[in-house]
Amino acid sequence: MKKIFSPVFLLLPALLWMACEPEDSFPPEPVINEISLDFPEKLLVVNFTDGDGDYGLEPVESDSIFEDSLFNGEPNRYIYNIWIDFFKKIEGEFQLIETPSPFDGRLPNITPQGQNKQLRVKVTYNLNGNIEDLVEVGDTIRFDVRIVDRSLNISPIATTNEVAITN
Repeated sequence: MKKIFSPVFLLLPALLWMACEPEDSFPPEPVINEISLDFPEKLLVVNFTDGDGDYGLEPVESDSIFEDSLFNGEPNRYIYNIWIDFFKKIEGEFQLIETPSPFDGRLPNITPQGQNKQLRVKVTYNLNGNIEDLVEVGDTIRFDVRIVDRSLNISPIATTNEVAITN
């Protein structure tokens, strides 16, 4: 009896090994991996991961934790899922600037379908409407950003690059 040998049989174990290779493993809380500020375009770019994929909010959430105000009438920060603090350098030190309208925002639900819920997300956030009246030529600014998922896991603070306003 003649033995049949084919190089295809050598590929089979390699293909099976690659199929079983684990996917990226991200923690369940959101983590900002990269952040940048493009001021001429007035864009904040945030790259983040979320291991359990529970990021984003529906336009109207029925859960009271995501409503406009808490039971005591206080404003509820969890109505937003991207928290953005604005800083301006004053006398050599960055100081938090309270703004008439917050930069915080509500990004939509992006939970993936299927078994693997891990997210790798790039958000481009337009600051145009909020920043115009807050800066002048010669100012140096930056932003601190946190991401909050539906389980109320909060990412560590990520800080943008400093930007000097030139025109």
